[in-house]
Amino acid sequence: MSFMNYKYSKFNSTKNQISKLESLIESKVSETEMDSFLSKNPEIFAFALHGFQTGHHGIIVIPKQQIKAKSKIDSEDYGLIPDFLVAGENSDGYQWWVIELKGVNHDTFSKDNNRVYFTDTANKGVFQLLEYIDFCNKYQSVLRDTFGLKDFREPNGLLIIGHEDEFKDNKKKSIKGAWNRMHQKRLEIRTFSWLLREFKRQDQYHNFK
Repeated sequence: MSFMNYKYSKFNSTKNQISKLESLIESKVSETEMDSFLSKNPEIFAFALHGFQTGHHGIIVIPKQQIKAKSKIDSEDYGLIPDFLVAGENSDGYQWWVIELKGVNHDTFSKDNNRVYFTDTANKGVFQLLEYIDFCNKYQSVLRDTFGLKDFREPNGLLIIGHEDEFKDNKKKSIKGAWNRMHQKRLEIRTFSWLLREFKRQDQYHNFK
């Protein structure tokens, strides 16, 4: 596999993509619908990485790459297939992320008697990322050589889930902020609304077609 076949630039982005992404977010679509859209418009991930100060020289987006094969012995071991492996290129080389998507129609947190907890969906997403990252860290040289992933080492994690409306609740907003400060870059949780804002901010600067 040549990873250069998966290289994209934010400069190929369009205003039509902004409109479509905004419509999907406002409609609070499922994970399946959003995954399908982003798989067909991979350059949008450049705006997710922009906030992490990388991707200025282009991005790599590899969807549904099986990093661990299904076990032939253990019927409950289905292998590991992240939603996306994404790398941002800057002057220091490539930085890698494992990105997991959940639906816009899902919340990150639930609240009971003013206590805030992860929803089942968000909890699943976080632990999927932990498992992917742990496996990648243990076998990074094998993955780097097998799939030709330049500079692949100790990838970060990013869970994109839900809509910013959820965070009109100040307690939830505070908890998400605390999580992202504690896990800065290593395993952050963001909304699709955040992704859209980053896209629009770059459009104001670059004026995409």
